[in-house]
Amino acid sequence: MRERLRQARIERGMTQAEAARCLGMTERGYRHLEYGTRNPSHETVQRVNEVFGLSYEDLMYNVPTKNRRRRGDAIA
Repeated sequence: MRERLRQARIERGMTQAEAARCLGMTERGYRHLEYGTRNPSHETVQRVNEVFGLSYEDLMYNVPTKNRRRRGDAIA
């Protein structure tokens, strides 16, 4: 999760403090997420999705949404 979150923040030109503010959390709390020392709550994952457009799978498994297989897709 941490690398994907960091990458999304940097792509948007945001500091950790700005990202934290957008997510409604403290900068310290945000750093814990980005450094991987804490796991996000369900509500935090929802806010990350709203702010950065990253789904749970994007965050936890580093699988871009556009490349993720959908149920029923054939395996090549």
